[in-house]
Amino acid sequence: MFEVIGHRGAGKLLPENTMDGFKLAFDLGCPVIELDIHLTGDGRAAVIHNPVLEPTTDGTGLVGNYSMEELKGYDAGGGRTIPSLEEVLLFFKDTPLRFQIELKGEGTEEIVPGIVEGINIESRVRYTSFVHARVRRAVQGRKSSGGLLMCAWPIDPVQLLEKAGAEMLHLNRHVITSEIVELLHSRGKKIIAWDSIVEKNIFESLISMGVDGATTDRPDLFLDFLT
Repeated sequence: MFEVIGHRGAGKLLPENTMDGFKLAFDLGCPVIELDIHLTGDGRAAVIHNPVLEPTTDGTGLVGNYSMEELKGYDAGGGRTIPSLEEVLLFFKDTPLRFQIELKGEGTEEIVPGIVEGINIESRVRYTSFVHARVRRAVQGRKSSGGLLMCAWPIDPVQLLEKAGAEMLHLNRHVITSEIVELLHSRGKKIIAWDSIVEKNIFESLISMGVDGATTDRPDLFLDFLT
């Protein structure tokens, strides 16, 4: 079944990486939400895309220069706050929602798995990163799955996935072809598309190639298309 992943919640409908955005994605019917993690100055896992506050909040400076409590004082859009990873996972713990956690910041692979294990939802979590060693360290010896983020078609995607202990290649939609989809499927791997995926013709193209899922800022449109 095609996996519609709410990118940063529902990034084009409500402020990204906020509790309201995640709740909306879940209410729309997304089976998976994608979120990003950077570490705070006091070693907490903050749900925010950039290493600095300026693009998505009214604060300034590095996320790592603040405690989680201090970050809560900044506006992440319409009075919403920056959530902690624990806050998100605990809210949805008793639902079937799954989580695609991008390990953005240095050291996240050391902190995040412990949080996930403490809440006892390892099997519902997929770790992703452009830094593939982070994925390898996060999934090693654990029940969670892994996905490798890439912008270009790798020479040997299966070897990369196996080296990292990952099951999914998360590839920019512009470089996905039927050939790479067939190759990955023949080796028991899956492929997820990312980038701006908000238009019907893109949905149709990805599905026709046999892609296994996509992250989208408009999960409402994609879910409507699939019904």
